[in-house]
Amino acid sequence: MGLLGRATDRYDQPPLFFYNFEHEHTHIESIMGVDKRTFIVSNLHRDELSDINNDVNITLPNSIFSGKVDSINLKHLFIDYEYEIIGTSNYEFSIAYPSTNNPVSINLAIDKTLSYVIQSDDELAILIADSINNTLGTVDFQVYHTNVITYHRDVYRDNSDLLSNYTIFTSSGVQFTIDFSAKSSLGPLIGFGNNIYTGESSYKSGNVPPIYAYESIRISNKAYDTTFKQYDQSTDIACKMDLYDSSGALITNHLDTRDTTISLPIVDGYLYNVREFITYLEAELNIYSSAYAGNPTFTVGFDHTTYKFTITTDKNVLFGIGFRFDRGDGRNNYGSLHRHLGFSKNIYQGITTITSTQPAAIFERAYVAEYLFVCSDLIKYNYDASLIVTESQGNATFYESLFAIPTNQIINNAYSPVFNDEHRVRIHASLLAKKYNEALADSKTINFYLKTSSGRHIKLNTQWSLKFEIEYNN
Repeated sequence: MGLLGRATDRYDQPPLFFYNFEHEHTHIESIMGVDKRTFIVSNLHRDELSDINNDVNITLPNSIFSGKVDSINLKHLFIDYEYEIIGTSNYEFSIAYPSTNNPVSINLAIDKTLSYVIQSDDELAILIADSINNTLGTVDFQVYHTNVITYHRDVYRDNSDLLSNYTIFTSSGVQFTIDFSAKSSLGPLIGFGNNIYTGESSYKSGNVPPIYAYESIRISNKAYDTTFKQYDQSTDIACKMDLYDSSGALITNHLDTRDTTISLPIVDGYLYNVREFITYLEAELNIYSSAYAGNPTFTVGFDHTTYKFTITTDKNVLFGIGFRFDRGDGRNNYGSLHRHLGFSKNIYQGITTITSTQPAAIFERAYVAEYLFVCSDLIKYNYDASLIVTESQGNATFYESLFAIPTNQIINNAYSPVFNDEHRVRIHASLLAKKYNEALADSKTINFYLKTSSGRHIKLNTQWSLKFEIEYNN
């Protein structure tokens, strides 16, 4: 790997010193009283057999800073990745149980050279329980998953289970301690954070997004229950949309006027790709082709880059779609498709084609609040600079996170801060600063790794690389 180029900061001075080693490049530029050394850290040379957790370990020379280490600042991030539910970064925790006396490490029963495919919360609950019981040699532990149901009197509810939680307990009522503080902890994914729980026989997590939402579109429509048809049910999920004719009049449902025009015929099931979703939508829309001049054919398209749908016809006729079902008679929005199609909870009239007004909240875009954490033990002991994340029923979790990057700002596998000091963090009390500022003799080895705010595993397609500066007082 070649030498770094010249610095581009406001102090336009020629580099005075270059140092080159395998995982990173570094250079230094002098300023009045402050020096900066630039690093590029990459996992490009990782060993697939021994380094499977997106980790990078580097060992710095004893003399690299000629002053007191003060701060670190992110310059660029390059990463080519996908999400997976369970992988090598979120598969472990420990339990102290009377029969073991001391804490026993519990690893989910996965092949750690591959990511494990989990498509539902029930599957994960079974995997957790089996992993605990098989490791401890007992059948005492059980794990339940529960969808959080929005209050049924909320007339604007459109989905009944946007959140979920887990309960881990012993059937015998025996108390145990469960510890999710490991670096590769399962805790954040299932709502327990990186915390330790003790003194009870049952622990309930905080609320987290259900896993199925990342892997599928859940549809539940009681209007198609063959034994007990029900309409406007608070348990309806992602199944309803109204359709309007060219004059703006609502088209009634062809089976029952109590239902919305578009009513996906799935009592309770999951769709695992966009093509299946589109097939159901087009079939429902084209039931009403005769309500328009020329019997047009409706088509639904999807842009995988923008995550937006487009609904159109082959005859350029006017039509309308709607996601407000109250109509002045107190009816509600149970089961509305607006989030899953990328629209607001509005009625759209007099159109010949329409495209989502925002990314559809499905699969990878099911939840928009996601951060990529670039973590390192170099921040250890610098607790006033540690990232604090509220999770697990409001408890605060400390991370070894240097930088928290909104994933929706990673464009074409790259991220650069908008402002020069947007991610500047003082690390004057950190482990790295102590090793150099106090001239400690132990090895200057630093570990970097990646985490997500959702607790999901980052699966690299190729690599990740990070460019940052460390400032020190000369």
